[in-house]
Amino acid sequence: MTAMDAMVECRDVWKSYGAQPVLHGISFRAMPGKNLCILGASGGGKTTLLKVLFGAHRPERGAVCIDGTDIARLPEHELDLVRRKFGVMFQGGALLNSLTVAENIALPLQQHTKLDDDTIQTMVKIKLHQVDLLQAADKLPSDLSGGMLKRASVARALALDPKILFYDEPESGLDPIATSRVDQLINQMRDTMGITNIVVTHTLESVRRIADHVLLLDQGRVLLDGTVEDLLASTNPRVRRFRTGELEAEEGTGARAQGYYKDLLM
Repeated sequence: MTAMDAMVECRDVWKSYGAQPVLHGISFRAMPGKNLCILGASGGGKTTLLKVLFGAHRPERGAVCIDGTDIARLPEHELDLVRRKFGVMFQGGALLNSLTVAENIALPLQQHTKLDDDTIQTMVKIKLHQVDLLQAADKLPSDLSGGMLKRASVARALALDPKILFYDEPESGLDPIATSRVDQLINQMRDTMGITNIVVTHTLESVRRIADHVLLLDQGRVLLDGTVEDLLASTNPRVRRFRTGELEAEEGTGARAQGYYKDLLM
């Protein structure tokens, strides 16, 4: 496949915060109508990469291509046009608490289109139906359960009919049943609407359910770029530690621990 086949592509992306490097030469492709899961330990660069992908942060080096357009150096007014192609589901939902669920979904349509009110209300109902939340249209975000809040956030991200949806840990804070429902929704967006889903997650069970492609980050570098099967079969010690949750032994740890226990017993 050529580079233009990718819906989202990074080429040698570097990002630092002040003197602290966070992303070290990240390269990957996300293909149209597929689910890409970005994995990694806390502090490994997942959220920073996501923010670079949707243009909240600019990389110091490298290309970030959205549907064939490199957004890394675009002026803000041109970047706004590209942003119409994607939606974002933030970890906490990021809905406005003073507005109802329906009003939250209508907001992007009011700000970025010239549709009349009746058409906007019809669009809102369609989006709520897509996430099975028609019954919650007049509720405030504070009245929703965690799973409903996540689905309402997806409905708002769908408002402008994007080609791409970015998700920041959509399963965070949810029980297993609500997590399964959100995973089902992500697959539905892919299978019925052809949306490219980019999902930052740390939940391996969700990865097994939804991932077509897996990107595992380790200390800001790509440790694995492949399928779920590649992730589960890898013999790389760092990949295995991520899968199993093993702690990495540090040189001298045993000796330091023995000394600590001796001190406690004295």
